[in-house]
Amino acid sequence: MNLAKRISTLLMLLSFTPTWAQVDGDPEAISPKEAITKVFEVLSKQEGRLPASADSTNVLLQKGAWEALAYVNAAGKDSLTKADLQEAVPDYYRFYKNQLLLKLINQDNYNEYGTEASVPYFCNGKVISILDPDTGAAKDKWTILYLDAYYLALDYGDLRVFFVQTNPQE
Repeated sequence: MNLAKRISTLLMLLSFTPTWAQVDGDPEAISPKEAITKVFEVLSKQEGRLPASADSTNVLLQKGAWEALAYVNAAGKDSLTKADLQEAVPDYYRFYKNQLLLKLINQDNYNEYGTEASVPYFCNGKVISILDPDTGAAKDKWTILYLDAYYLALDYGDLRVFFVQTNPQE
């Protein structure tokens, strides 16, 4: 399935927030082109949304699980175009109180997970710090570009990934 169709299908399956879906009064009437535009605007930093408080951010992060949907590689680019938007493999992120469960797709078989890891993290509202399990020192920092009850976008530096909420797995 191409990226536009996958994004629009996933967006239509969710309960939309008004800023994502109000097209002629029908909350499910979002076209593939509009979905792609919305995801691109978030990943190119033209649009963002963050909760009002760090507590709200943590509640939303931990509400469910997140599946990667699309990404852009911004390395060495002054500006991005929609052509830079790529379909992501459905890596799985689950934020618990202080642990992040990562399930990364097997690069040899996209129908199964390969690497799974649980790492400590800390979120201060806009920045998620990935912590060293032995020392507690920050090993990496991710910036939250967008977060609401259904969508999450993270900036890893050169790579920006858009996620959709999914059912938690055990």
